[in-house]
Amino acid sequence: MNNELLKKAYKNYLNTLNIHTLRNVARGVGVYSPTKGKKDDLIDRTIAVLIGTVEAVSPSNLGAPLKEDSLDPKYLRELDAIGREYTVTVGQSVRAENVLSVRSGEPSVSPYDQPLYMGVLELLPNGSGYLRVKNCQTTAGKDVFVSLQSVRSFALREGDYVVGYADLKSGNSSPVLTKVLSVNTRSDYQKRKSFEDFSACHPEEKIQFSKDNQKLCLRYIDLFAPVGKGQRVLVKASTGTDANGLLKDVARALKEKINNGENYQVLPLLIDERPEEVTEFRRIFPQELAYTTFDQSPAEHLQVAKLTFARAKRLAEMGEDVVVLFNSLTRLTYACDACATAEKTLACGLNASAFTLSKSCLSQAVKLKNGGSITVIAVLSAEEGNALDQAIAYEYEKICNCVLSLDKALAQKGKGCVLNVQDSYTVRAESLLSVEEAECAAYIRSQFTERKGGDKLYALMQQSKDNASFIQEVFNN
Repeated sequence: MNNELLKKAYKNYLNTLNIHTLRNVARGVGVYSPTKGKKDDLIDRTIAVLIGTVEAVSPSNLGAPLKEDSLDPKYLRELDAIGREYTVTVGQSVRAENVLSVRSGEPSVSPYDQPLYMGVLELLPNGSGYLRVKNCQTTAGKDVFVSLQSVRSFALREGDYVVGYADLKSGNSSPVLTKVLSVNTRSDYQKRKSFEDFSACHPEEKIQFSKDNQKLCLRYIDLFAPVGKGQRVLVKASTGTDANGLLKDVARALKEKINNGENYQVLPLLIDERPEEVTEFRRIFPQELAYTTFDQSPAEHLQVAKLTFARAKRLAEMGEDVVVLFNSLTRLTYACDACATAEKTLACGLNASAFTLSKSCLSQAVKLKNGGSITVIAVLSAEEGNALDQAIAYEYEKICNCVLSLDKALAQKGKGCVLNVQDSYTVRAESLLSVEEAECAAYIRSQFTERKGGDKLYALMQQSKDNASFIQEVFNN
């Protein structure tokens, strides 16, 4: 019974790790060929080594040996803590060991007595900085100070997720970073190229949201406004269309892909949001979520947004495919307007610099040649008849290469969050769709030219189990 409880505890924890981190953990405990197989299989093999039913292999037999300091010790320390809570019966022997002793055979003594510090690096104007340990925001007394010398010697950049050791020296209110163990979960970061040194490419690899998830809204996106790696996606949403619901469906679809072994780094970003929505997103991506709530200042909104997008750049530099789920551009624009110092005012009534940060964030959504990618799916409130909303929408729509316009009429009829097909599009969509998908999308648009056609299309889509069967029915009829 205790054995089953331990397996369940290990599995619950390992399921919270992304596939890249999980492979490092598996390699660290001695799993054979940790880069093979899907996430569930790798978790099962890791647990088998942890509880002793499978013998750990030596580093020389792993194929890609664990590099010094490449694995953040917090993960093994957490596994150690879980193991100490249970007594595991293996055959006739009773074991309650440190997880590392499974591999080394050494006495059960934890090597991680020195506390670890971790956070996202925010640089100050003078070149020094702080590791923001919580939610990309300032936490007095807990954030770790990083001196200018440390920034230079460790080759750190703003947005890096740094794990290391720190000293709490007398006279300082914050711990001071002394050693870096990993940056963005890796140790081979110092020779990375700068984000600005990469060339931007058109998105050519489609993110198939409805492959393992048959949500109707995701099927609409995959067929009529496909999203590729490196896309700038604008979600135009009016009151009642539940844009947050769309982002949560996308988040769940991406999490399913990650669980199946696909490599995505998802960064949900909620600005000036309701606490209830924050809780909902935290259940999907508890560790990656960055947010501010409506009771916080405009300056705090800007800080979190800026640091989150800086983190996305650092991950893309290291070859990761990043997806930023952002709600919302409108609220960030108002926060920029409140903090603006420029005197010039635009015709819409906003300060001339109100769009600067948001456009800068959107400009980072690119596919890097020989690098990773940043895909931004950003919500924009766009009420018909509201001149300010329309002016803001115009500023962003002209720089985005994918627009998802949510159908308010269908939402008001209780049919959920789906696209208005006529107003949704992707630039160069043909590079992301198969020939059959492109022909079907073009045919549907030609047949449903009026807004009232949305009801009929919704019914047809609902009758089919997936897009492949829908396309077949369209061409057969």
